[in-house]
Order: sequence, then C-alpha cells, then structure tokens
Amino acid sequence: LKRLNPAYIPLYIGLFLLSFYLRAIRWRLLLPSHLALSPVKLANATLVGALASSVLPLRAGEFIRPWALSRWQPVSFPMGFASIITERVFDVLAMLTLLGLVLGQLDSAPDLVIIGARALGAVAAGIASVMVIAYVRPATVLRLSDAVYDRLFSARNVGLRDKLSSMTAEFVGGLRAISSVRELFFIVLLSLVIWAEFALVYQVGLWAMGESPSFWVGMTVNVIIALIIAVPSAPGFIGTFQLGCFTALTGIYLYPEEFSLAYSVVNHGLQFVTTIVAGLFVLKREGLRFDDLVRSQELEAR
Repeated sequence: LKRLNPAYIPLYIGLFLLSFYLRAIRWRLLLPSHLALSPVKLANATLVGALASSVLPLRAGEFIRPWALSRWQPVSFPMGFASIITERVFDVLAMLTLLGLVLGQLDSAPDLVIIGARALGAVAAGIASVMVIAYVRPATVLRLSDAVYDRLFSARNVGLRDKLSSMTAEFVGGLRAISSVRELFFIVLLSLVIWAEFALVYQVGLWAMGESPSFWVGMTVNVIIALIIAVPSAPGFIGTFQLGCFTALTGIYLYPEEFSLAYSVVNHGLQFVTTIVAGLFVLKREGLRFDDLVRSQELEAR
C-alpha cells in the first residue's frame, strides 16, 4: 500500500465516471429512437443502479436502474428492463471477444477462467436466441406467454395475469428497439469501447501502484474480474472482486499475493467510494432518498 501514488487517483476516478456516461450513450441506442431521452438522465439512472448494487443484495441495481429512468424519462419499467437485458448480451459478447484476445496472449489460463467463459457463452447464446425470436416473431412470443399466464393464474388473479401480459408486451417491444443495422453497428462498437475504457481504469490502477506493464495486463484484470463477479455474491462484489484480482495478477502474471491484495483493496475502495458519493449526489439532485430505492425494489418484486 505504501507504493500507491495518489497523483493517479483523479485520473482513475475520472475514467471510472466516464464509463457511466459511455454506458448511457449506448443505453440510448437500446431504447426506442422516437423517444426524446437525455443522456444525463440515462447516466444518472446508471449511477443510481450502481449505487444500489453496491449496498443492496441480489444485484438490485438491475431493477432500480430502469425504475429510476421511468421516473425521469418517458420510458416504462418493462421497456427499460428489457433494454438492460439486451445490454447485458452485448456486454457478454464484447467481453468474450476481448477474453479471446487476452487468451491469445497467454501460454495458459486457469481452469476457472475457461469454465467462466464457457458458462457466460452459454448464457449469452440463450438470451440472444430469445431476443432473436422476440424480434422476428413477437406475436408468437406474446401468444405463448399469454397461454402460460392463463394456465398459471386462476380467475381470481385476472388482475395479476393482465399486468404480466402487459409487461411482457412492453418487454418484447423493448427488445425490438434496435431499429437499423447502423444502430446495431454503433452498439457493438460502443460495447467494445466501454470494455476497453474500463481496462484502462485498471491499467491506471497498476500505474498508481508503481507498475508499468503491457496494456494486456489491465485488460486481463478487467475481463477476469467481470467473469468472476458474474457469479452471485455479496453486495458490492466483496470477495469476488478480490478473487478476480488474485486470479489475474497472481494466477496468470505471477505477481506476489501481497501486491494482488493491495491492488484489489485500492481499486475496489476507489470504485466503491466513488459510486456511493456520485450515486448519493444524483439522488439528492433528483429529489430522491435511499429509502425510495429500497421501496421501489419491494414494489417491483410484488
């Protein structure tokens, strides 16, 4: 920890916050193009979601993020949630592409990395298949979902059945928001840029710790952490984040365990504190309290 050079911290925080704005730009492309949406509001909702995932269980931010956007912009919760699922598919595909480039630079890789890559590939393929079916045959998907709801809910639960049917219709509409090949190209390009930019965040973290390795080290840390935190974990990715740093730095590049621990503490701490402070600032600016996020999660669960 004595090796930490504080001069790099402003650059680290600036690049970390820039990633939220880049994600907001891509999110705009995943929502219907006819809507007049503010990139700032999209970035604010992304920050609030990150705040929720940092302190609440079960990746609450994935639900709170579209809820927050639905309060500030003309986007329904199901449509926003559908866009986040679509976004995750592009994230996984971009990450697997970069993982392939990383593995091409290595003589060998830990079994954990290979297993994680295969699992994410299978999940991405499954979600992508649903997206394609919903895009090509939306009426078939809606008809099948209505049939399932009819079987699951009795006449006494007509209200719930109708609500689910309506949410599914908006959900499918959200999946069909990509309106052109041009939009698809920019979404793919932005996905790669987002992940490359976040690799730079981790590279700056290495510079701050007195190391100047190849950019592939920062990219490897980025990809391995993303693979490992995909596993359900404690709020804020406590434990899984540290495991990702150990796997990348000590398991692959043979850095001392003490260095990997210090690196994980510094990077995780900077990201956690920045997310909390920025998220609370957005909440205050938008006239919300943290209790509103907790209640919104409970309402959406019901």
